[in-house]
Amino acid sequence: MNDLAELGPQVDAVVVSLDGAQRAVRLLVDTGADVTMVSEGVLADLRSVPEGMSLVEGVFAGPAEREVHDLTLRLMLTDGDTVVVQAFVTSMPTANDGVDGLVGREILELLRMTYDGPTGVFELLRPARSRPQGA
Repeated sequence: MNDLAELGPQVDAVVVSLDGAQRAVRLLVDTGADVTMVSEGVLADLRSVPEGMSLVEGVFAGPAEREVHDLTLRLMLTDGDTVVVQAFVTSMPTANDGVDGLVGREILELLRMTYDGPTGVFELLRPARSRPQGA
């Protein structure tokens, strides 16, 4: 099976814990994921304390209880802009070579994403500002 890094577009980010510890990461953009996840190794490096537990399906062989952490994500968009999102992030096993986690739909729904699969061209941008009616 392919490792996560081969499965699609990726974004660079900085993950910041509640006490201000930070770590640069590479995240897979996963439109099929309900939640954003960060590897246990990153969470250990940040010394992040879990806020609770959540039952997660799909990433593991079966449903699994995973820690949930209150973190800030600074996502580097493809146009060079940065967006800052406060989110409850679920832990995932560290053994996912090539990426440190994944960005799920609860964050992607705040942004504008395009992906041309055949060419591999990917954009992640701030949403277009809506124009007033009649303009």
